[in-house]
Amino acid sequence: MSETNETKERGPKIIELVSGDPSQAEPQILVRCELAGDKVYLTGDEAIIKSLEEEGIVSREGEKVFPKDGAKFFNALRVNFRNPYFYAREK
Repeated sequence: MSETNETKERGPKIIELVSGDPSQAEPQILVRCELAGDKVYLTGDEAIIKSLEEEGIVSREGEKVFPKDGAKFFNALRVNFRNPYFYAREK
């Protein structure tokens, strides 16, 4: 089944950066990232947010992206945070 533009637009609008063992019932949400239009809003652990804003993360294309880059940054979260003890979870 191919993905249409409509399907892509219905994708996740919230990603949480979570710490803990994924097999446990209650992992800890450290940062909540919300995409509204092309703007990303971050709430949660101030030290992690500061690091994301100052250092950024690397996109799938190898480009450094920051929260101010909107959807590019939001989409890169899932690629960057895949460790079983610190990971991105779609809501």
